[in-house]
Amino acid sequence: MSECRRPIRAHERPHLLNIGRLLRTTREACGLSTAELGLYAELSRIQVWRIEQGQSRTRRSTLRRLAAGLAVANPSLPFGRLLDDLVDAAGPALAEESSYAERKARRRAVRADRAWRQEMCDRIDYAIAYELANERWPDGQLRTAWELKEIQERVGEGLRRSLADAEQTRREIYALVQRGG
Repeated sequence: MSECRRPIRAHERPHLLNIGRLLRTTREACGLSTAELGLYAELSRIQVWRIEQGQSRTRRSTLRRLAAGLAVANPSLPFGRLLDDLVDAAGPALAEESSYAERKARRRAVRADRAWRQEMCDRIDYAIAYELANERWPDGQLRTAWELKEIQERVGEGLRRSLADAEQTRREIYALVQRGG
């Protein structure tokens, strides 16, 4: 049975709680939600939450991705030191790396790409809805296709900048994770 699937033992619990406390306080200091950190670290919001609650054993590679996401969100945080602190907090509760790491990395990359695309689509939908809601149209007047297109173009330039910033953030996180720690 793999290291991560076995039940958490009593002597591991304090270490898992220490990781969780450190991760949660650092994430909150960076102003990130669990969903945002999960997006940066290519993890689900639930997985980040479970690590913060001390309910899930984790691997060094996962801690590396979490530290990279936090370091990119707050450039004043030293990536290497943060990773070392997380690994030290894990102590004997740190799980072994998977023998299927390459296959998992490929699947994670596909899921992360899908999550980033969805996040960007949500931002576009929100921005367009916001613009539509704030237009000063007479009550009950329907907007023509031309007027909708005009609004989309106005919103588009800001969104293109936002997408470029998000893609740059993603590249920075990837570079940190690849450099290792």
